[in-house]
Amino acid sequence: MRKSEAAITTAVFLWMMGSVFACTYKFSGEAGTPFGISRINVEMFENRTLETGAESIFANDLIDELSRDGRMAIAEKQRADAVLTGVIKYMDIETVARKEKYISLERKVEIGVDLRLKDSGGKILWSADNMAVAKKYLATQNKLETEQNRRVAIKEISKIIAQQVYQRLAWEQ
Repeated sequence: MRKSEAAITTAVFLWMMGSVFACTYKFSGEAGTPFGISRINVEMFENRTLETGAESIFANDLIDELSRDGRMAIAEKQRADAVLTGVIKYMDIETVARKEKYISLERKVEIGVDLRLKDSGGKILWSADNMAVAKKYLATQNKLETEQNRRVAIKEISKIIAQQVYQRLAWEQ
């Protein structure tokens, strides 16, 4: 075997071994945390809507999502590596289906949020502006039932946004 063939064979072998070890490491379940954060604080959201309690729904769903896999612990602000803050900017509700001119069959609620992740020194590590999710819900003649359907849609939106934040944090670092 010539020296150039030996060099190519060695290079291919090393590349293949590197690929195998890289995959082994990646699939071992020892993946790091976003931005190296091990302790995170999620502040109560600022709520610029008229929906009472939305700020705690969104903050709690984010806490649940971020701590779900156990890689990040939720901590008090003073002990956290980073702080996640959020603003619920708007909540729009519109009718998407009608039975008659003034009778709604289905409505849609859309919620938009802004988020910031800052390290303990205040440096912005990650941000997301105008994250918006919409969800349809049934409107009935019973106002209490329609209100309950709207609340369920808001909670579903909160969970979807929490999942999206986790995914973006994990992939956009």
